[in-house]
Amino acid sequence: MKPLESEALYRRLIDHAPLGVLSADREGQIQTVNHRLLEMLGSPSEEETRAINLLTFPPLIEAGIASLARQCLETGEDGVGDLPYVSKWGKRVQYRFRFAALPGPDGEIAGLHGLVEDVTEQRRAEAELRWRSEFERLLISLATDFLHLPAPQIDDGIDRALAAVREFTGDDICYVIERSDDGSLRQLTHEALAPETSSLEDALGSRGFDDLPEAANAFERGEIVHVPDVASNSDFDAYRLHSSHRTAIRSIVGLPLLLEGKLGAVLGFASVRERKRWSSDSIALLRVLGEIIENALGRRRHEAEREALQTQLRQAQKLEAVGTLAGGIAHDFNNLLAAIIGHTELALLRLPEGSELRPDLAEVQRAGERARQLVDRILTFSRREERQPRPIDIVPLVGEVLDLIRAALPSTIEFDVALPNLPIIVRADPTEIHQMVMNIATNAGQAMPEGGVLGLSLEVVDLAMEERVGRLPRRAGCYADLCIRDTGAGLDSETAQRIFDPYFTTKEVGQGTGLGLSIVHGIVSALGGEVRVESKLGQGAEFHVYLPVSTETPDMGSVPTGIVAGSGERILFVDDEPAIQRWGLRALEGLGYHVRVCGDGEEALECLRAETFDVVVTDQTMPVRTGIELVRELRPLRPDLPVVLLTGLLDSDTVAEAEEAGVNELLAKPLSLADLARTLHAVLGKE
Repeated sequence: MKPLESEALYRRLIDHAPLGVLSADREGQIQTVNHRLLEMLGSPSEEETRAINLLTFPPLIEAGIASLARQCLETGEDGVGDLPYVSKWGKRVQYRFRFAALPGPDGEIAGLHGLVEDVTEQRRAEAELRWRSEFERLLISLATDFLHLPAPQIDDGIDRALAAVREFTGDDICYVIERSDDGSLRQLTHEALAPETSSLEDALGSRGFDDLPEAANAFERGEIVHVPDVASNSDFDAYRLHSSHRTAIRSIVGLPLLLEGKLGAVLGFASVRERKRWSSDSIALLRVLGEIIENALGRRRHEAEREALQTQLRQAQKLEAVGTLAGGIAHDFNNLLAAIIGHTELALLRLPEGSELRPDLAEVQRAGERARQLVDRILTFSRREERQPRPIDIVPLVGEVLDLIRAALPSTIEFDVALPNLPIIVRADPTEIHQMVMNIATNAGQAMPEGGVLGLSLEVVDLAMEERVGRLPRRAGCYADLCIRDTGAGLDSETAQRIFDPYFTTKEVGQGTGLGLSIVHGIVSALGGEVRVESKLGQGAEFHVYLPVSTETPDMGSVPTGIVAGSGERILFVDDEPAIQRWGLRALEGLGYHVRVCGDGEEALECLRAETFDVVVTDQTMPVRTGIELVRELRPLRPDLPVVLLTGLLDSDTVAEAEEAGVNELLAKPLSLADLARTLHAVLGKE
């Protein structure tokens, strides 16, 4: 091949090469370039490019390429270096220069040969790989931190995690919006901001993701929302702010966080300074971050629920302890009342009509009866049997509670009471009505520490469907409307919405359990009624309890008649209290019975083995042997002997156990002489 042909072939080869090709003489002056290099450099002509000197061209000097070329020309060593470059289209690119020495005829270095490669995508891929690797290490570190983070510090941990990720990614705002109690996505709970960037709240105002239908629906479906250009997305019209605002959102990406399988929060990133498009790989890493925060929020919720359950358990244990204490005290207190009431009855029976002492003893008897009723109400908190609703007149029940409340509240509180003269019948358990009114009225009194007016009214309202606008009951009908109001500090709207939640209280620690109004709500709901509170700060509170009125006739019970006497029957009276023993002996002998008194079950069994009796009257709570245990041991001796059991705590468990043991009748202490006389007549078969 001729030299000219060979040179032409070489020229065609380098012009069609995928890499840029150049050659330079010993002084660094470019001699030849191919078309690919001209395209890469954006040069207008080959002559202009050949005018460049590799050793003196400023961009090449700045990038270190000139030094590589000089080294190759001086030592003959190959050189490799990268040159950042802005192409003619304004695109930032990265070129790699490779130099090799060209030997001359005399063996000296005559120049150099260069190849130029576009390594922009390679560099970008390497940078993304490094970024991903560093992000993964950051996420592993954050996940490890959360594993050892105590529950009370989880919120602080989330704040630190957002700050670390925001700094790493370079975003302007990194945030978590949690779902509020009302179900809306507006509660900004965590946020990390770039310097000189205002809070996301400044941009959102009162808005939330609920105002973005497409985004909200996507989150509900568990999908990621990625909007590289907010300005061109119609769903974000509500967020488009004036360009001068420091937190005008340009780009946004949001990830749904699921709590117990439902959308509970959104993890988001917002760009303010420039538009940003996240790659699929980057979003995948954000999803990992979302799972970390999702798990942290879930653990926080579980810890809060566990703490609430523990609090509930502690409160239940306290209530159980109070009930146990009440049951234990009941026996001793009822024994005292039995002695007071019983001996007062005996004194009244023996005093002649017209005696000056009779009015005083009658007052003692009435006070003892009120004390007995008070003890019975206290004991309802310790009884575990299921309530038995029945038709009752609630007017006198409300009046009884008012008497208790008046004694418990300070004299600085005035009462404004309006109770009807006619009965109002509802189907309920009397104890629950007492408890309901007591809780609301007590709260009303405690809301007025400096004094005020406690108002209470009770009326029947007939609510037709068209009259129920603004009234609470969901069903039309006839309701007893119990209204309890106070002139205290009142409640804000948020507190008023939560006031019936279990364990929610506005009182200081140790001054309230948070159970009172939740119990009220439970009682009223179980009775088919509803309760409403109306209140404003500084204007007091007003509670309305609506209970369905019943058309049933209340059971008034049997009306006691006079005291019936015995006919010389022999009675074994067993009680460990000396005062009750004395009362039993005098009362039963006064009724015409022959009485033997024993102080415990052991002594009673000895008497039963030695003597014959017609009836045994025994207390339940005694040392060594209870009354029921005594009955079980006497049954083999006297299977047909009637037994009357006296107890200060008459609950369903005691009733069932007594029936199983063979007790004929149970009487609650303290009891009246008339009750005891009628019961003895009944077990002796005289009625």
